[in-house]
Amino acid sequence: MQGTVHNACGRGVGLELPAPVPTGSAIKLNLEDAFFLGEAISCREQDGSWSVRVELEHALCGLVELAAALQEFREDPLSGQHSNAVQHAQREHRQ
Repeated sequence: MQGTVHNACGRGVGLELPAPVPTGSAIKLNLEDAFFLGEAISCREQDGSWSVRVELEHALCGLVELAAALQEFREDPLSGQHSNAVQHAQREHRQ
């Protein structure tokens, strides 16, 4: 479900949503470079939409940078050598 963040502070965020969310529901907020996990702590109708307060519990930020680092790791020629060394050691262990 898509919505709008209408306020954020500390460990909480207020959302404006098109439909109600039961109190206690797990919430995942996806942003361009991050995602947040939390719990709906209140939900009330307001001017034709639903105002939901979410208590944030976990955050993962810097996803674009993480994706770039993982891509570099995959392209690293040493990573292939490490993989071959592990496979060689496993073959020797079986013999």
